[in-house]
Amino acid sequence: MSGIGAGWGEILGAAVATTPRSGRIKISEYAAMRGVTRQAVEKVAKEHGIALTGSPKTIDPAEADRVWTEHVGPRRGPGADRGVAPELARARQRKMDADASLAELNLARARSEVVSVEDARRLWFRLARTTRDRVLSIADREAAELAAMTDPAMVAYKLRKDLSDALAGAESEPQIVGGKK
Repeated sequence: MSGIGAGWGEILGAAVATTPRSGRIKISEYAAMRGVTRQAVEKVAKEHGIALTGSPKTIDPAEADRVWTEHVGPRRGPGADRGVAPELARARQRKMDADASLAELNLARARSEVVSVEDARRLWFRLARTTRDRVLSIADREAAELAAMTDPAMVAYKLRKDLSDALAGAESEPQIVGGKK
């Protein structure tokens, strides 16, 4: 990558190799590669003595890269916080991420796609208690009939059926949708 400014190899990778470096490029092209506006490039050129020539104005990318690296700093892309300390930029990004997560959660809550942990705990407790009560009531309800049966296969069938009915009842319990039940 000979003839390429120090920052281009890191910034644009292989795409830099296809950019002609023997000559000058338009200011707007350089600005697009830097991720800044044309006006920002013109301002840096004026402040740091980078020659702008021709019509449309052109710039030597190697010289501009050198000056940019020495005086301006790293490339700033779309959405970057310009002129802000890295810690502040990270803090802002964390806040934006948290705000986005909160907005997604509120939307999911409005669509009844999520419930609170407390509502879920209440539902599971009620379902477990109801299922336990149904299973335990089988003994009292069926004791006399089972005691009269002499065929072990019939006893097993009757127990399986009663247990199945008791457990199937849990499936028909009301679900939490958009609030407490």
